[in-house]
Amino acid sequence: KFHAPECKPYLIISAEKKEDGWRFCFADNGIGIDADQLEAIFTPLKRLRSRAEFPGTGLGLASARNAISALGGHIWAESEPGRGTRFLVQLPESAEQDSHPES
Repeated sequence: KFHAPECKPYLIISAEKKEDGWRFCFADNGIGIDADQLEAIFTPLKRLRSRAEFPGTGLGLASARNAISALGGHIWAESEPGRGTRFLVQLPESAEQDSHPES
C-alpha cells in the first residue's frame, strides 16, 4: 500500500546465511521513510501518515519486532525517500522458544 501511484509495486525477498544465524531482507520500491523516522515505525500505534492517506492501525511492524525479539532476533529498516525501503531481519541459528505447559 505504500507505493507511488504511478509505480507498479514490487518486493524482493532474499535470505543469507550468516556466521551466527540467518539474515532476511524484504526490499520494496515504495515511498520510502525519512532516516529520522526509521525507528519510530516500530512503535505501537505510531503512524507516519494519516489513515485517510494509508489505511492501517500502526501495529504491524511493532508486532513483527516483538515476535522477532522473542526468537532472539532483531529487525530494522534502511530507506531512502522516493526509492523504497529494505526491512532486514536477523535471526539466530537456533532460537529457543518458551515452552508453555498445557493445562
